[in-house]
Amino acid sequence: MLLAFFLGFLQVFSASDSTGIAEQTKSQAIHYINQIEEETNVAENTWALTLLGSKNEALQSFIEKKTRQRSSDLKSFQQFEGSFPDQLQKSVFQTGSADLLIALLLSVENKNQKKKIYRNFVSRFTFPESPSIRYKKLCETIIQQTEITNDMLTDETFLLPHFFILYDKNYSTYFSDDYLQNITQSWRSQFSSDNTLDNTLGKLSRFRALYITDQYSDILSLYNFMIGDQLFPNSPLKLRLFKYLDYSMYRLGHYDKGLNIVRKLAIPLAKIYGSQSVILSLKMNQATYLYDIGKVLEAQPLFERIIAQANEANIALPRAITYNNLALTYYKSGQYNKYLQLQNQALNTAKENNNYDHQIEIYNNLFIYYRKSSDKKNALTYINEALKLAREKKNNTDLGTIYVSIGSFYKKFGSNYEQALAYFKKAEKKLDPSNNAALFIDLLNEKGLTFEQQGKLRQAIDIHDQIISLTSDKKGVNYVDALINKTVVNLKMGNLTSAGQLITEFQSFNMDQLDFHQIIKAQTVEADYLHQKGNFQQALQILNPALKQILERARSSADLKSGFWHVEDEYLDAFELAVNIHKQMEEYGKAVKKLDQLKTINDASLYQNPLVKSSVLNESELTRYQRLVNQLDATRKKLLTARQEEQLQIRQRINKLKIEKSNLDNKLTNVTEDQSFSVGDVQKKLSAREQVLHITELNEQYYIANISRSDIRITTVPLDSTLRNKLSDAVHQVASNKTNLDSLYTITKLLGIDKLPTHLKQLTIIPDRYLYQLPVDILPISKPDKSYSYGQTTYAIEQFRTRYLTSLSNFFNRRKQKMGKKHNFDFVGYGISNFNNYNNQSLVPLPYAEEEVIALKNSLTHLKNTKTVINQNATKEDFIRTAPKADILHMATHSTVSERDPMFSAIYMNNGQRTDSTFNSQVFAYELFELNLSNKMIMLNSCESGSGSYIQGSGIMGMSRALRYAGANTLVLNLWSVNDMLASDFATYFYKQLNKGMSKTEALRDTKIHFLETKNASPHFWGVYMLIGNDDPIVKPNRDTNIAVASVFLFFFIITTGLSFLKDQGIIGRNDAQKAA
Repeated sequence: MLLAFFLGFLQVFSASDSTGIAEQTKSQAIHYINQIEEETNVAENTWALTLLGSKNEALQSFIEKKTRQRSSDLKSFQQFEGSFPDQLQKSVFQTGSADLLIALLLSVENKNQKKKIYRNFVSRFTFPESPSIRYKKLCETIIQQTEITNDMLTDETFLLPHFFILYDKNYSTYFSDDYLQNITQSWRSQFSSDNTLDNTLGKLSRFRALYITDQYSDILSLYNFMIGDQLFPNSPLKLRLFKYLDYSMYRLGHYDKGLNIVRKLAIPLAKIYGSQSVILSLKMNQATYLYDIGKVLEAQPLFERIIAQANEANIALPRAITYNNLALTYYKSGQYNKYLQLQNQALNTAKENNNYDHQIEIYNNLFIYYRKSSDKKNALTYINEALKLAREKKNNTDLGTIYVSIGSFYKKFGSNYEQALAYFKKAEKKLDPSNNAALFIDLLNEKGLTFEQQGKLRQAIDIHDQIISLTSDKKGVNYVDALINKTVVNLKMGNLTSAGQLITEFQSFNMDQLDFHQIIKAQTVEADYLHQKGNFQQALQILNPALKQILERARSSADLKSGFWHVEDEYLDAFELAVNIHKQMEEYGKAVKKLDQLKTINDASLYQNPLVKSSVLNESELTRYQRLVNQLDATRKKLLTARQEEQLQIRQRINKLKIEKSNLDNKLTNVTEDQSFSVGDVQKKLSAREQVLHITELNEQYYIANISRSDIRITTVPLDSTLRNKLSDAVHQVASNKTNLDSLYTITKLLGIDKLPTHLKQLTIIPDRYLYQLPVDILPISKPDKSYSYGQTTYAIEQFRTRYLTSLSNFFNRRKQKMGKKHNFDFVGYGISNFNNYNNQSLVPLPYAEEEVIALKNSLTHLKNTKTVINQNATKEDFIRTAPKADILHMATHSTVSERDPMFSAIYMNNGQRTDSTFNSQVFAYELFELNLSNKMIMLNSCESGSGSYIQGSGIMGMSRALRYAGANTLVLNLWSVNDMLASDFATYFYKQLNKGMSKTEALRDTKIHFLETKNASPHFWGVYMLIGNDDPIVKPNRDTNIAVASVFLFFFIITTGLSFLKDQGIIGRNDAQKAA
């Protein structure tokens, strides 16, 4: 839900708490007085001086004192009246200014009083003659409050009455839309750069006309003038001007400029001319801007202070929106407990106030929260509470919407189609298509998709026909979307003739009106039609550009606030169709490449996370980043539907925007993504004894690719509920020390591990989901004798060295090294044994952590600069200082790997003081990006999973990729909780092997085999660790000795070879031969 933007009318009170503005105001008063005395722009400066002193007694006294020493032209200010109209009336009848008379008439509310002032004026003064303004007629029109025409007041040239009328609350009564439009055009280049008040009022008049007519883009050119102007009087009206300018920048997406206006201009003025509620309203705008550019952690305390100040001063704020805004900052910063607490607090407040709408909204928020967490029980609890409340209120619209939500929930979770359809039927009875057409069509689309997933294709066709008949706009989005969906079903039925006709029909409409994902769906449908007709190449000619735009969009369109880019079903369908076409054409390398691209489709969301961006980019860069993303999205969508002759120019525009955006991306990560490689390039990097196992989950299918130096094979396995349960059960069994070898062998067969060639020595695994939780190392090579015969079973680890990568691109991507970057430490080990100060968290002590890091330091004899940081010294502050300076980081402490968002994966550091809030003592993944890391290896030992006894696969995948983009070449972590002593022993042996010069995978393999053979043979104990990323050794212990030995050997080889050559040539031994002769 978007944050509310508070731009309420600004109330006025007399107070002064800003010395700078007070002094500036006095300077303005002196300037106006001098201008009047010099008879320069007298009307303008008289009005400004009047406005400046209104309702400000201290300034009135200052003006009175200054004007008593001046000429009679300033006589009206020598005794300042309390109100603006009274003081202005004195000036009008002293100067006889017709312009000021118009300002006075506009400021007086009572019509009879206006008439009296007007009659008094014309009895004493004569209106000046002017072809541009008829004062008499204009005054009479203002008194009668009727429309002002061009013959009364020209729209071609600015005159002072324009300003007064434009800023009057009844401006729309006086000026027509056409008149305002003419002003905006006629005055475009009328004003000079002269620093005079009349020039300022003219520019501000055009600004007001542009604002009223929603021409925000033209306002941008006035921004620098308005924030720099010193001539317009400090006043409540100036505060209104900044409010208008602020909103204009908000509409244009220039959030950095909006922040500048609110912070530096509006809030200081509001402290003098605004009430406390006005100040809080402006601070709410400031917090909103910060949230919108991704500075969630700055917005959060600001929202908290606003609520506290409102409560303390008993100021009425829209509580529901305010609490919801604060709750969103908690959610976006990973403080989920606080988010839930605040939602429940807001819910209780809504119940106390009997606020039905707010209750429904909060119940829906909580339903969505738990649904995203896959917490079915709590999700249903809250949506059913909403249902109960809607029934009590007999709100059919809400009832229908809730029924649709529940039906969709059952359809997605558990594929309970019948129950889903039952709720959709209930929704149909509550939603009236004549009053709720959009909601009703959404319902029908859900129902049609359910029939489609059930295989009830005829019923699905009927639903789409119903949507077509209900849609009044036969060229609109809903109509075209229904045609596309109907085509999908016809293709599934094999009705190619009907499908072809439907494609011809929807292609005749304007496709630009569709959303990006709908355009992709249309193109996928067309490609599938060609595919089924046997035109594979033509199908790929449509799909490949679409897939390219999906990938490019994904890499640049992570949501600024959430950090994520949602992978729509339409995108998955497009990938799946392309993969299957390549398979049919036996282009297995191209199929695997597309599967690999899908694996990394969300990688950009890791370094484009708002918490990462906000810590690295400034406010101006954040704003520019968002505008670039929006422009790229719009341009890519345009490319999808552009004619051939237009595409080159659009691509050039995209490339220009991409270059500008990449300059900002380079500040976020030093990893370069190389996607230009082919799978053939990967094969060239493989030895004859190495193979890649590439696994991808796509649309309820497991695509398993075996890539060797000379061959690529792809098998597809249906990932139905039965297989999912087998995989989940196997993970749970191993993690809970109840390993069932028969379950593991089922997975061996699934992956074809038992059929791999015996000559293989290296297996590189690029896993997906479940295989991130279940190391291939622990899989039995052959069928076990018994499900628990751990010691008698041969495991994959005994046959292969295994390493894990997150994608094929890891074979090629290289980190950009900083010039002169050198680490102070080869190894830094953090060891924390006691977690007593972490209240409300069940973090068990790690008594061996201290011994562990000391042992590791001592074992790394070939590394010179090593350091240990133990217990109370192992603070977050120390980590932030030290981590960027270390080649290797070892963390013997608890850590959590977040499945919800990998950027909230955290490492627990020493929490010096006992407190309920431990948030600030954890190092979160998103914080690593600003540290400019370039670690060869990070090892997280003794992890405490955030989701139970083992870490979820999506969490491991996300964490490993996040750390890679943050600067870690290799991540080693344990996948489930193990005994602290075992973890310590494992790490110690592992580092000893590394110290011998072994590669990381060799060292890990040797350690696992050592524990398998000498400790406990159960995979629970020795199979717990996974290494993801770079495989290089961390030390080269015998480098100098080896070079010396090699040099001596080479020297003797050269001498021996040389002597032999000389002897063969008879150069050596010739005299001896002659003597013998």
